[in-house]
Amino acid sequence: MKHLIIIALLTLLVCIPAAAQTQQYELGVIAIRGEDGRWSLRYVEPGTENMHLASLSSTGREASRLGIYSIMQDPPDRPIPFSSPLWLPFVSQKHDGTIPDDPGWPLQWNMRAIGLRRQSGSEGATIAVLDTGWGWPEDSPEIIAMWDAVDEDNDPTSTVEHGTHVASIALAPHNYLGLAGACGECRAIIVRVCQSMTCAESDIAEGIQFAVANGASVINLSLAGPDDMPYLHQTVDDALEAGVVVVAAAGNYGEMVQYPAAWPGVIAVGAVDVNLSVPWTSGTGPHIAFAAPGVDVPGSCGQDLYCYMSGTSMAAPHVSGAFGLLLTKHPDWTPQQAYDLLKQTAVDLGEDGWDEFCGWGMVQVPQ
Repeated sequence: MKHLIIIALLTLLVCIPAAAQTQQYELGVIAIRGEDGRWSLRYVEPGTENMHLASLSSTGREASRLGIYSIMQDPPDRPIPFSSPLWLPFVSQKHDGTIPDDPGWPLQWNMRAIGLRRQSGSEGATIAVLDTGWGWPEDSPEIIAMWDAVDEDNDPTSTVEHGTHVASIALAPHNYLGLAGACGECRAIIVRVCQSMTCAESDIAEGIQFAVANGASVINLSLAGPDDMPYLHQTVDDALEAGVVVVAAAGNYGEMVQYPAAWPGVIAVGAVDVNLSVPWTSGTGPHIAFAAPGVDVPGSCGQDLYCYMSGTSMAAPHVSGAFGLLLTKHPDWTPQQAYDLLKQTAVDLGEDGWDEFCGWGMVQVPQ
């Protein structure tokens, strides 16, 4: 039986008040801390979780239920109101040779905001996108590994555009086709960990393990939940200890940064709009590291389709791409060295220095 611990994908601007959320739980699975201090999953008969937790607690063992979180996608995604062939005249637009030649570039206010310049090559660092899967867009990066943690096979194909959109922001190559990604030189690991707009905690953990095992330098998590889930937290910590950069969306509730972005070591990303203002829905608080474009962001929606999406889901892959490009240029650097440089070069948008809305400022891709 497939487990269903769920957290929310972050593709909306209309926030759902926390008080209106109904607490639910995964059926048939609990997390247990062993004598070695590590958490593991135990599968039980659905409906007996409380009995097992009570029994374990009576013996002094630490155990917990895994919560289910869901979120509405509202307003709906807006398609870009013309198809890619109509972009072709933009290719001949005069420029100095430093901006991408991708025909959708005139629409990419977001990439201009983070200082993107034309890139070449495809042998860069590897960014893993753990999301709703892959829509096989025409404008695709080199994929070195893929997995579907939901269906347990190596075909992450999905009709839900969220994951494809997120991946295109980070990874779309600069190839005279479609849009330009923040790290067009980077390679991709694609893992489907979500069904529609909900994601199982155990699937996300499995996806992180797959990404680390296949050599990811950066993991992008454009998803969030309100509870500090111990099993997933442990898996994120394992990735951090392995030297992988973990970037996560701050959340769309207009409240404190959610998890996994709120965990120590994770790069939490908030959103800004075309005016470089923070939308009221973007997560805030002491965990915010950077801001990035997250309102009306153009991206691939699969095959030859493109659309605008909004949310901190869209902000996070800009930062993942910036880390990926920096680690491409400096493969011997540690995540801390990369973080320190992005911190120094970020454009300060709020109060001088760090603030709880934009962190160190709007990330800039390295030149």
